[in-house]
Amino acid sequence: MSVQISYKKQFLVYFLLLVIFLTAIEIGIRAYEWTYPNCSFVGNDAMKDIDFFKQRQICLENQQIRTLNLETNPENIPNQDFGTISINSLGFRGEEFDVNKDESVFRIFMLGGSTVFGTGASSNSQTIPAQLEKKLDLLFLDQRIEVINGGISGANSKSEKMFVQETIFDYSPDLIIIYDGWNDAWLRDRLIEIEDNEVNQEKLQNSGTGIIQALQENLNFYRTPLVIYKEFFWDKSWRYDSMENNISVDNKISQIWKSNQRDICLMAKENKIQSVLILQPILGTGNKQLSPNEIELFPKSDFDLITLETLNSFADHLETLSNTCSGAYDYRGIFDETSKSVFFDKGHISDFGNDIISEQIARDIQEFID
Repeated sequence: MSVQISYKKQFLVYFLLLVIFLTAIEIGIRAYEWTYPNCSFVGNDAMKDIDFFKQRQICLENQQIRTLNLETNPENIPNQDFGTISINSLGFRGEEFDVNKDESVFRIFMLGGSTVFGTGASSNSQTIPAQLEKKLDLLFLDQRIEVINGGISGANSKSEKMFVQETIFDYSPDLIIIYDGWNDAWLRDRLIEIEDNEVNQEKLQNSGTGIIQALQENLNFYRTPLVIYKEFFWDKSWRYDSMENNISVDNKISQIWKSNQRDICLMAKENKIQSVLILQPILGTGNKQLSPNEIELFPKSDFDLITLETLNSFADHLETLSNTCSGAYDYRGIFDETSKSVFFDKGHISDFGNDIISEQIARDIQEFID
């Protein structure tokens, strides 16, 4: 009997020591994440209006957001709440809203990738959709307007088309705004695979992104495995190896982008909903006077230059798409009048940049609300 008790005591001691050891590592990992944040915007000129510690907080919370099907048909996991980011019960960034829209409400859904979601935004209220809603409220004092943030990190024209086809009409939108271009141009080979239904699911599951998604879904509260994997074992190159010098896909991607946007606008028209397409700016479009940080980031590799060329090719289709969509706009040169730093990487922008974008959208869509 005493021998069994002794074994139990030893087990408890070893168990407690293991817990203490793992807790110490977790504390160390979190301290490491805070000290060396893995976000391009921390310390960047574009973010200088935001407190340095707030930048770290934004970085950590962006990395904790959980997303499903990141590589193919991304969607936000509902009910996530952090200090600067919250995902409501329907999976959209921002406050809760009533699925059954009141007739007095003019509801706008804004679709796009991480730039619409607001990667790097200092709060929910500083994203493009949230700032757009505030500006429209001032323009239409007698009309209640809702702008729903339908942005999802990694979304492209194909996933947006699927979202519109399968989900969006359940929310009774009056206007759909599609703001994209960068993700299609950037991950062009992946878009072709998705379009042709040739995605290797096993490869995706065993890829770095698949492993990270699994860790986020099952161990997001315990940062140690995720951080160690990202820092020492994650090989990002597999996503770009086949794309580095593949100029031949440029025209095909351009046609896919055009086709998906046309289909979205046609579906909207069939459901008597207005649709607006906006081709987004990225670093290198337009004639912006670049800040020192932006000059350092300016596209130099073949991959980045082809991405820029591909996105610019999308503009050739805007006139044709304007005949299907309620409106089609080219925002590639929207930052030409400012020398202030806006981009903190190749495509994401600061709160200041979001303000400029939302101001222009408010002007462009007034006629559709009237």
